[in-house]
Amino acid sequence: MENISLFGSRLKVERKKLGLTQSQLAEKCGITREMWGKYERGVFMPNCEIIFSFYGLGADVNFLFTGNRPSENSNELSKDELELLQNYRQSTDKSREIILTIAKTQEKKEVGITAGEVA
Repeated sequence: MENISLFGSRLKVERKKLGLTQSQLAEKCGITREMWGKYERGVFMPNCEIIFSFYGLGADVNFLFTGNRPSENSNELSKDELELLQNYRQSTDKSREIILTIAKTQEKKEVGITAGEVA
């Protein structure tokens, strides 16, 4: 029941993000305002056709199901990352191997695993 309630809350967030009232959205999806209200309250779960209609209006379906939104700049590298990548690409094969070894060793340390602890 909790998952349906969360989904309903996310439906409401997305509807408001689109600037629509329950009545407006219900009409666009071919249902009654009362039914849309039940979806938002988590009484019922909308079927695929309703979700697809909502998606067609601009709703973020990934957010509806997961609660996560993609970062606007998720594919952009920071200045340090760009510099590291540039240096890596300009390095010799041996230097690249060393850079990768250091990065992997550091990653293991950060998650609490050292080379001696790995079985």
